[in-house]
Parts: sequence; structure tokens; C-alpha cells
Amino acid sequence: MSGVGESNSNLYMGNITNPSNKVHNQILTNRPQSKMLPNSRVSALVSPPLPNTGEYFDLTVSHIVSPTQFYVTSHTTLPMYKSLSTQMTNHYNTDTSTLAETALIPGSCLAVSESSTWHRAQLVRSLSSSLFCCRLVDTGKMVSVSRENMRKLSSQFSQLPRQAIRARLAGVEVG
Repeated sequence: MSGVGESNSNLYMGNITNPSNKVHNQILTNRPQSKMLPNSRVSALVSPPLPNTGEYFDLTVSHIVSPTQFYVTSHTTLPMYKSLSTQMTNHYNTDTSTLAETALIPGSCLAVSESSTWHRAQLVRSLSSSLFCCRLVDTGKMVSVSRENMRKLSSQFSQLPRQAIRARLAGVEVG
């Protein structure tokens, strides 16, 4: 395999080898850690810490769209993510609050229920008045979520950086 990279945030990894099922890569350019969304007071979750050039980075592929768009997560933070998912499901299964219309701003970070499990998500767009397109920030998966399966993301669940890192295979052209 040649390199992987993230087109939207100038993240590029190179020199990937696979000895003993381990992945090694080099980070050539890193991305900013957090950002405020334009025209809003909603802050996005921080990006995960990435290794320096030449450092080992043990990763897991979490979601594949195509060779030019897939998502990876750090294998070392997997136990923390699994714990977070369990805690969120326990918390939000008893939370019956609903979201105000003003909370449904594209880019907002929310808690969403998908397949009976609660996840952290970023609102991408409204599909109708009650159906929304969201990206699960810890896997990269895009899901359609009804309004009744969305909650405000509690601050206790925003401490762990987003886990999904968008990547692509370098030198691959999709024709």
C-alpha cells in the first residue's frame, strides 16, 4: 500500500508497511486541533492527536466509502471509545429530552441513536423537518437520524477527541 491522506485538512501519511499486521506511517502535515463553526457558537469536537513524522501509529480502519475516502481510528484509544459508547447508551436511554430547533445547526455535535446504541455525531444537513443526515464522528459513518433519536451532546461525552480520521490512498485515481 502506498500512503493515506486526508484531503480536507491537509493530513497526509506515507510509507505504510504491514509487518506482523502492524501499520507504520509518517505524518507529513498535521491539522488544527479544534475550530469554531462559522456563524455559530457551536464548537466542534477536537481532532485526535496524531503522531509526529516517523512515529509508529497503530490504527484500525473504521469505515470505508472508497479508496479515496475511508476512516481510520487509533487502535490505542479503542477501549476508551467502547467505554464512552456504553456510558452514552446508558445515559441517553433514560434521557427523554428533545432538541430545540435552534440546536439543529449543520456542524453541531449531537448524540444520536443508531442501531440501539448512542453515538457522537455531527449534523451534516436536514433532509426534512424530522429527518437529518449526520456523520458519526468516531467511525466516519454517515447515517440518517430522526429527530426523536437525537439529543444534545452532554459535556461529559465531549472530553474524548473525535476518533475518526478521514484518509485516502495516495496515488489512486478513481475513474
